[in-house]
Amino acid sequence: MKRLVIVGANEFSKQIISISNNQRIYEIIGYYDDFNEETSYNGLPIFGKLDQLKSDFEKNYFEFIFIAIGYNRLPYKESLLLKFNGIPMGTIIHPTAFVEVDSIIEEGVLIYPFAYIGPRVHLKKCVVINVYSYLPHDNIVEECTFLSGGINVGGKVSIGKRCFVGIGVTTNDSLTIGDDIFLGSNTLVLKSLIEKGTYVGSPARKIKDSF
Repeated sequence: MKRLVIVGANEFSKQIISISNNQRIYEIIGYYDDFNEETSYNGLPIFGKLDQLKSDFEKNYFEFIFIAIGYNRLPYKESLLLKFNGIPMGTIIHPTAFVEVDSIIEEGVLIYPFAYIGPRVHLKKCVVINVYSYLPHDNIVEECTFLSGGINVGGKVSIGKRCFVGIGVTTNDSLTIGDDIFLGSNTLVLKSLIEKGTYVGSPARKIKDSF
């Protein structure tokens, strides 16, 4: 198995480990974290701070990393993606997820159980797709975007960078969701949303300019 370390010793990392253990591709050997001052977490060692990670990779201590930063800190997640550019990232997909052979899944992606990734769907780096979410065909999800559970995305929908799509969101076909957009739970998106901000309701309406 391939040796992998997790960036971030936190509750999210527990879910990542559980899914990875079902996938059985990576041996997760520990963490790097700037905020957890303990020497171990969830039964695995914390090897050090993030500034130490590159030098340890060059010493062949591990082969892959996975960035365990949740939906509430997506710009920070993107900064780590840039910081560790050149270090291979693991791609973790639960065995019960169905991924069509002509989809494109980039590194650093996490796919939870029972998600469906359809033909010609393109998931870019560090995307998260949660349980029972449905991307039927020709979708693009840009870097560091987080899709919650039970989402029903129409075909040919493009979702931008650093977005959060809440539980049960539904969209029409052939529309665009811009960068830095937060969609509250059960929001219905009937037309493209370009301006960043928070949207809720059925149909979606903007309630504030910030995420």
